[in-house]
Amino acid sequence: MAFASRFLFSLAATLLVLCTISGTSAQLVSTGLSVVFNDVYYYISPYSSGKLVISPTSLSSVPSVYGFKPVTVVQETVTLAGIPSLLSNWTAIDDVFQPAFAEAIFLAGAVGVSITKQDMVDGSSSLVLPLSNPSIPSGPYFLEMATGHLYPVYRLYDDFAGAFTEALLQTPNGTFQPLSAKIPGSASLTIGVPSRHYFTKTADKPLAGVRIGIKDIYQLAGVKNSNGNRAWYNLYPANEVTGTAVQRLIDAGAQIVGSQKPSQFANGEEATADWVDYHSPFNPRGDGYQDPSSSSSGAGASIASYEWLDAALGSDTGGSIRGPAGVQGLFGNRPSHGLVSLDHVMPLSTALDTPGFLIRDPALWDIANSVLYGDNYTSLADVKPKYPTTIYTVGFPTNSSSSLAAPILNNFVDALASFVGGSVTALTLEDVWTASKPPAAGNTTLSQLLNITYATFISKEQTALVRDPFYADYAAVHDGRRPFVDPTPLSRWAFWR
Repeated sequence: MAFASRFLFSLAATLLVLCTISGTSAQLVSTGLSVVFNDVYYYISPYSSGKLVISPTSLSSVPSVYGFKPVTVVQETVTLAGIPSLLSNWTAIDDVFQPAFAEAIFLAGAVGVSITKQDMVDGSSSLVLPLSNPSIPSGPYFLEMATGHLYPVYRLYDDFAGAFTEALLQTPNGTFQPLSAKIPGSASLTIGVPSRHYFTKTADKPLAGVRIGIKDIYQLAGVKNSNGNRAWYNLYPANEVTGTAVQRLIDAGAQIVGSQKPSQFANGEEATADWVDYHSPFNPRGDGYQDPSSSSSGAGASIASYEWLDAALGSDTGGSIRGPAGVQGLFGNRPSHGLVSLDHVMPLSTALDTPGFLIRDPALWDIANSVLYGDNYTSLADVKPKYPTTIYTVGFPTNSSSSLAAPILNNFVDALASFVGGSVTALTLEDVWTASKPPAAGNTTLSQLLNITYATFISKEQTALVRDPFYADYAAVHDGRRPFVDPTPLSRWAFWR
């Protein structure tokens, strides 16, 4: 196949040039390369995974662009005859790898063996070469022929749901930088994900290779936060540290691929009228124009929209995980408060804020919870479940003909009761309160008691911890002016004032 039709290269936004005024000490820094390989978009990391000793002529038949050649590293113990089966399995479990990377295979255990041609199942053939470096993980790479360095490859995806605020590259030292790549997409970011073959899960790294998006209220070293507000993003520098919650995920092997849109300052906003600084993410359910709920809006929309993303870290104060999970068919809950430190996280209410996941796979949810909450979490994955037999419904329709949704809701709860061998009981919270309230409550109704409780919690704390220092810092560099703030947080802050 002609090289030009198989392997295209983009120099756009791949090199950053920093020059001094004198022009005598210019600095040229690679931020990675973008390529199209067999109609698939890839990003080549600027960070080498290791070096090989290779003859310049040994891969002359493999396509090349600007000195880079696609190759495959195989550290598994496998015979030449077993390579086709191994790579077929790779293709099935990894969206980054494709058979074209296997035109040249560096095979462990083949040291001293001459270059061999191995026929593949699809009728093609591969050059099999001895692997001289045992520390490089298996997987697809781009080999820089001039130096022998192997660079990891990321598959690029379009954030068509508008779920992310920034695409990120996780560096070898655990910090982050913006992912310098763009593929076709309508007013959307490009997200890169690494090959799953680079990572091996262990007891110490149970999240190795798991791709996670992070709600843009958590600080990541090297990354600027927005908290859903453009003025905030432009005012403050990149963070110097990563908070405890996210660091636990990184230490367990998770791959952070981007920061994700919250509703502004984690206040509840409805699409799209309340979203001004940034457009609301798109809930893919129904016609694709549904409200994603808030405030972990990008987290929910991304997990509902993208199979290539495994989990998203959100937060819940008054429903910010439960809402997006519920409207998009995901697993998500409000974890108990105080299970893990929320240092270096923007607060809404320190008395109520708690971190948690939005996720599709309950088994992975269990593992991620164990990592995030540590000893504060008890896994029940191996425990035979004992389900409650009384199902309480609040606000469910009493007549299945009352609306189009009524029979769906009632059929579901009836089926659930049948599954657990239980019964359904309608519950009215006001009646429960009336029957059980303390004498000191007098004639106070539940609605009266809770009327401004939540609003007071979030308004009082966020006004002092977020609004006031933000306003002061912004005014100091903008001639005393105030930054733009979306209507919802603005009204809540005004409530406390």
